Amino acid sequence: MSAPLGHTWGVALTIEPISPEMMRTFAQNQYFNLPGDLESMPDYDQGGLVLDILDRFCTRCRRSYDDVMFDPCAADTTQGEHLRGGMKDREARIKAKPEQMPAAVLARQAAARREREVPALMQASRLSGLS
Repeated sequence: MSAPLGHTWGVALTIEPISPEMMRTFAQNQYFNLPGDLESMPDYDQGGLVLDILDRFCTRCRRSYDDVMFDPCAADTTQGEHLRGGMKDREARIKAKPEQMPAAVLARQAAARREREVPALMQASRLSGLS
């Protein structure tokens, strides 16, 4: 199923304070259950929590709401190009050399494995050096 066209808005929140027990749970689970996890927070019983919104953004094109609220979503048109950094008119600084291509690296590694000394011969040479 493909994503719908247009922006999909989201917010980034900060929730504090979090107890060490809850942090251990989040480290294992990595999901926040609303309102279940909020009920275990200290200030929840006293009229609720105030959650600080850190950022408003489109979750598809990863751009700020203020920058693109009236523009079409870049994820619909750029095929991910908008997420790549650097100047568009310059080539990448690092290009793979022919000896760095995957096939060449695998061939070098295979040759190095063939040239290694067999473990039995290594043991024999060490033992002969002791006498």
